[in-house]
Amino acid sequence: MRVPMIAVAMMVAFSACTTPISPTPPGRPDFRAAYNDGCAAGYGYAGSPFHSDRGTKPVGQVSPDYRAGWIEGFDKCSRSYDRVQQVLHSLFGAP
Repeated sequence: MRVPMIAVAMMVAFSACTTPISPTPPGRPDFRAAYNDGCAAGYGYAGSPFHSDRGTKPVGQVSPDYRAGWIEGFDKCSRSYDRVQQVLHSLFGAP
């Protein structure tokens, strides 16, 4: 039973290394670009070593579409990375 759980955990861990876990949703180009920017910031904020922590808000004057896309990407990707970390901790953390 332990071996299949380790295999599943390894798949989850390695799938977390690919970008993006959450594919860009359809929409206007400004929204899609902002989603990717927010997603990268969300991964960094959640602790991914592959992304820098760019803060929790879009920088500068941005359009409403950009702001909405950035926030959606940040939220989805930071929660996704947090879930991966929780699973890994529950499988490999201290007893």
